[in-house]
Amino acid sequence: MRGSGWVLAAQVANLGLGLGFGVAVARTLGPRGQGLLALALLPLQAWVLVAAIGGSAAITFLLRRGRPPGAVLGWAAALGLAVGGGAVLLLALWPGAEASLKGTGIVHPWALALWVPASVWSGALGSYWLARGAVRRYFLVAAAPRAAQLGGLGLLWAVHRLSVGHLLAVAVTAPWTAVAVGIPAAARAITWSSPVAGEALAYGMRGHWGNVSQFLNYRLNLYLVGRWDSAADAGRFWLVLNLAELLWYLPAATAALWFPAVAGAEKVPRETAAEARRLGWLGVGMAAAMAALAPAVIPRVWGPGYRPAVALLWAVLPGAALFAWSKIWAADLAGRGHPQWGTWSSLAGLAVVVIVAVGGGAKSPLALAAGQSISYAVSTGVLGVGFRRLHPEVSWRALWWSRGPSASSEEVRTP
Repeated sequence: MRGSGWVLAAQVANLGLGLGFGVAVARTLGPRGQGLLALALLPLQAWVLVAAIGGSAAITFLLRRGRPPGAVLGWAAALGLAVGGGAVLLLALWPGAEASLKGTGIVHPWALALWVPASVWSGALGSYWLARGAVRRYFLVAAAPRAAQLGGLGLLWAVHRLSVGHLLAVAVTAPWTAVAVGIPAAARAITWSSPVAGEALAYGMRGHWGNVSQFLNYRLNLYLVGRWDSAADAGRFWLVLNLAELLWYLPAATAALWFPAVAGAEKVPRETAAEARRLGWLGVGMAAAMAALAPAVIPRVWGPGYRPAVALLWAVLPGAALFAWSKIWAADLAGRGHPQWGTWSSLAGLAVVVIVAVGGGAKSPLALAAGQSISYAVSTGVLGVGFRRLHPEVSWRALWWSRGPSASSEEVRTP
């Protein structure tokens, strides 16, 4: 795929910079401080997912279907402003928001609202440049926030003893670097088109609740651990989720290219099945290596306070490895105009998380980790069903084990 090297490079840069930032934060703040940092950002992260209807996926889909780039950018600009305004309202209505955020050491809690529009715009600009084939600019947009985080951390570390509030400030400002490198060449093209905005809303809503439930699936357990156990346990759980999600970096990089290629009718279903199978089994191998190395690596790299995270990681890894398959399947389904399968998949996974929590697991980090693993597996299964429903010519065996029989002469590149 053209430009795949730059997309992979962006993912590798994000991986390296993100790991460096995460290790530095963990060793500086310890499990409790890391938990406070993660929990402070959680409400606004949830808001971005709830309010950014369709978001980046709608932008990619519309551009690949030939809609005017300026009108698509205009939709993204309006969406960012609307979501940012909603964040201000959220902080105004959230009981005790100012007091709780000041408790983490941040001086101006309202500054957190600035993270919201920048987060929406940075994702939109990355999708915009990737869909238009400007992969080098996509690399800059994708890697800039992580680089800013690590640079800001180093600067603060050199001049001041770090607190949760300082690191929240770094997290808030980092997405604006992506906007700074992504917007100059695009700003003059921005226009407004009500029909394009309507199309973006219509497409986005079909997969929107999948984005919302996916976020809850990924992060509800983190909130429950912080609510029922302690901020230190939340910090360990945060580490486990981030380590498990490393298995998805390469599939996510491939999916970022696969989605626009499918939307442009450049890929057939059997190619998707083969790519998902290749990346999925690679994820399984990486998960096995991670499980073997975790007891020695986690206490030495992140600190002895994170030693209890090893058992949690072992519980999460099986489902997280399976979930690597789902990234490519979901990109294929969304690219062919069926993002609702992502919604159903995420809702099924979220249901598992809720059932485990309600069944008594909310007060046990290990039970929540096991539930998270099952949730990933269930989500993968639902997407597999969706892929087979849309592409019955691809057998179940071909999804997991082999290419299977040759494609029939009637196989078409579905739009």
